[in-house]
Parts: sequence; structure tokens; C-alpha cells
Amino acid sequence: MKMETYLTQFKANSPQKILKKIYKQNPHAKVGIQLSSGAYVEGFIAHIAIEQESYGSNEYICMYSEHDQVYYFSLNSIMLVTIFQPKSLAVTLSEGTISRPISEEKSMTVLQLKRWAKEQETDLGALIILPSEGMDAENNRLNIQDIINSLHVAVNGITKDSMGREAWNAITEVVVGNTEGTLSVGRSNTKLSIHINYLKALPEDLTTQLEHQLTNVL
Repeated sequence: MKMETYLTQFKANSPQKILKKIYKQNPHAKVGIQLSSGAYVEGFIAHIAIEQESYGSNEYICMYSEHDQVYYFSLNSIMLVTIFQPKSLAVTLSEGTISRPISEEKSMTVLQLKRWAKEQETDLGALIILPSEGMDAENNRLNIQDIINSLHVAVNGITKDSMGREAWNAITEVVVGNTEGTLSVGRSNTKLSIHINYLKALPEDLTTQLEHQLTNVL
């Protein structure tokens, strides 16, 4: 993904909201902060907390620098936030429009994905039907790979006993498709269908969601 392409997909947010997201999802990301007093600090977020005071509540942040300096200040005093590694925060800054952190190391061509999926069929004991929508984008292909990996883990959890194995062995085909809604797992005779929005960031608990829905359709 070219730099100008991914940068244009970032969403406008308040500095305070961006910092809270970074603290929750990637606290090791380096940021620069301009305060209303004119002071400027660079470093990493150690903690964000709400404190109840006589006039109401206020939010405070604790940061530390690469030189072991520690800063404390109010979130309300922040005027500007600079992100030094936007690629690593692409999912957060785009609010999921970019489906995964941008990496130049991991790649997956269409043919590689098809070959890889074919190899997984032996372990799953079922034919895997890949989607056609969005296959031109590498992020989507990597997401599809993650979906199948998560399915594999979920199936391993279900087939730990004879009843689970018997239920899964009835499945001969797994179809992966895209949807704008939330994850949906369905079954028609021996065909299992998994619909999920793989054009955006996948749920962090995808494996758990898959296992839960599988137990209701097998």
C-alpha cells in the first residue's frame, strides 16, 4: 500500500481520543505532544486515568521518554499529537478502514493464498472455497488467511471429544464470504459458510466468536 494511499484513509479525531486509543491498543508507539502552555514532549504513554476532584472529574496522563524522563499533565491541556510510526497504528488511525498494521515484510499473493488454503484442507478435513471479492488487495488476502487460521483453532477446540469430532466430520465444505455486518456462521447440509467483513480489521476475539457460533450450527 503506497504511503499517500494509506495516509488518506486516516480519520479526524481529537488529540485526546487518539491518545486514549493508542494507550489501549499500542502503548509502545512513540508520540509527540504539544501542550497549551507551549511545552512539547516526546515519549510513550505509561498511564491514563480519571480523577474525581472537588469541581468534577479530570483526566491525566503519565508519559516517559527514551531517556527515562517522566511527564504528568492533564489531557485537556493537549493541543496537538504527532504520530511517529503511523504504519504501526494504521488500523487505529483509520478506525478499521485499513484492516491490519502496514508491513513490508509479510506478503501473500493470490496464488500463494490458494496454495496455502489447499494445504489447510487436509487438516480441516473439508474443502475450502475462497471468496472472490477484494482478492486484489493484499490486506484482504492476509485477513482471509487469518480467518482460516482462526477457524482451524476453533475446530480444534470443538473436536476435543468424540461428540465434537462427529459433528465436525459431517462438514465437507467451508465457504468464506464477505459481509458488511458482523460475523455470521451458517450451515446447509454438509456446507459451512462463514461471512465476515474481511475488508476491515478483524475482531480481536475472532477465534472465540467462531467457536461459539460453530457450537450452535454443528
